[in-house]
Amino acid sequence: MWPIGLRRSRQNWADWDSLQQRIASLADQAIVDEDLASASQLAADLARRAGHYRRARWAYDYSLGYYERMDKPDQAQIVQLTLADLG
Repeated sequence: MWPIGLRRSRQNWADWDSLQQRIASLADQAIVDEDLASASQLAADLARRAGHYRRARWAYDYSLGYYERMDKPDQAQIVQLTLADLG
């Protein structure tokens, strides 16, 4: 489900925003899932490559929060380094 949505969102940023809002809604409900973390990270990567840095930072922040809550320090560090690179 997520990869298809991410692929479709590559051409339609309104879809991307909608997908990320759903992911954020789940985070706000304290739902933590590795699929949500990786989907948010993939969405952030997609936005970064397209030059949508505000969207990328937003999605990386959610991904980082998921990884930290799941006690996944290796994945969290990758996201932190990417965020630092974005400035």
